[in-house]
Amino acid sequence: MRPIAERADRILQELEQRNITGLAAMDYIAALAKEREDALKAAEDSGLSARAFGVCWSLKDDEALARAGISGVELAKEARNPGRAFPERAGQR
Repeated sequence: MRPIAERADRILQELEQRNITGLAAMDYIAALAKEREDALKAAEDSGLSARAFGVCWSLKDDEALARAGISGVELAKEARNPGRAFPERAGQR
C-alpha cells in the first residue's frame, strides 16, 4: 500500500488532468483523511513505537500473512526490539 501522501498527490494529479471530477476528488480525499484519523487512533491505542506501529499498519491487510496465520501485530512487536530476534547481532551496527 502506498503512503497516504502519495495517494493524495495522485488524486490531485488526476484532478488536474481532468481524469476525475472535483466531487470525486473530494470523496477520495475525505476517505484518505478518515484513513489517517483511523491510523492515528490505532497508533495511540496500540502502545507501539512509531516504527513498530508502521510495521503493523503496513501489514494489517496483507493476505499472504493472513493465510499463513502470521500476525502483523506480533511482527510489529518484534520490530520494537530487533535484538531479541537476533541476539547474536544485538549491538552491531
